[in-house]
Amino acid sequence: MCVSELIGTIGSSEGVIAILNEARRFLKPGGVMIPERSLTWIAAVSLPEHLVGQPSFGELPGHYAQRVFERMGGPFDVRVCVKNVPAGSLVSDPRPFEQIFS
Repeated sequence: MCVSELIGTIGSSEGVIAILNEARRFLKPGGVMIPERSLTWIAAVSLPEHLVGQPSFGELPGHYAQRVFERMGGPFDVRVCVKNVPAGSLVSDPRPFEQIFS
């Protein structure tokens, strides 16, 4: 059995697909991957005013993002997983974004 922490995050972030596919080689016949699938939803949201003018990461994720930007040659748009978005902030209906099967 292989258990991953995909639940509650963007399924393909951090190259996890390649990692999970590589982990399959350690499964014995009949072994299972948990979760067996990951479904990422996406919706447009309205950000609070303080984030619209100056979006930022916290200290630790900011350091990590800066290292990634440097490695890739400069900043670029990123997708982020935001938990507990108030329903009143949604400006579109949530729709499936990506689905990954193990």
